[in-house]
Amino acid sequence: MRVRHKSALVVMLLLMFACTGKAATVVAGQSTVAGQSLGQWTNNWWNWAESFGPGPFTDTTGARAGINQSGPVFFVAGTGGNAGPITRNVTVGNDKFIFLPLINWIVAAGPDPGFPDTKTEAIALATNTINPANLFATIDGVSVPNLASHREASGADFNLTVVNNNDTGFPPATYNDAYGDGYYLMINPLAAGPHTLHFGGTSTPFDAGAFQVPPFTIDVTVNLNVVAAGGSSNVPLPGAIFSGPLSGLLAMVLRNRFGRHRR
Repeated sequence: MRVRHKSALVVMLLLMFACTGKAATVVAGQSTVAGQSLGQWTNNWWNWAESFGPGPFTDTTGARAGINQSGPVFFVAGTGGNAGPITRNVTVGNDKFIFLPLINWIVAAGPDPGFPDTKTEAIALATNTINPANLFATIDGVSVPNLASHREASGADFNLTVVNNNDTGFPPATYNDAYGDGYYLMINPLAAGPHTLHFGGTSTPFDAGAFQVPPFTIDVTVNLNVVAAGGSSNVPLPGAIFSGPLSGLLAMVLRNRFGRHRR
């Protein structure tokens, strides 16, 4: 598995959806939420995704969705590339933003041959494998428009801490050169009640010289049970760490010097 902006206020692109009597809203790309840029939230999302094993990518029911969740943003995971359609049932509070990727990449532990650094490689992977026209996202059956405006990047290298037996198969360690790039949605807190997220996309093949990236498809449905604040799941890290096949949010490929892995 390759595996941005000053604003004192949260800038939101109002996208109207019929969500149990209230409109859902999606935060505009490159905005600031709870004092952090969306690019910084992608870094937090990666550290959450790598913080427990088995991780969120191999979760086929939603049972792990609440593990290590805290703060104002609730992270949502998808599946590995070509894992087939998957549906999860998730409970979240109506005071939480919801953050999910469509297709995203991360590079750490040094770049592959042909790239001067991890940032350059991550940007190249996202640019050459993700056509926004091939992405999709709906909230309660209504399409989110202008997905091309939701590309988010780390902005600078960040520290990625990976636990043992994580979903990606990445060696456990803290890497100080991680860089991510891809397409993400930050959804404003939803009204209490049932909601459905459906998202994913199909990548395009990419010849990176030293390696080939074949096309892959992601198709994820999340049935959300949105409850009054304080009723969301916040499951602690299990005492035992289990191994599992690698997978990722939407379609992530984590590349590193230890090997190439694709979700």
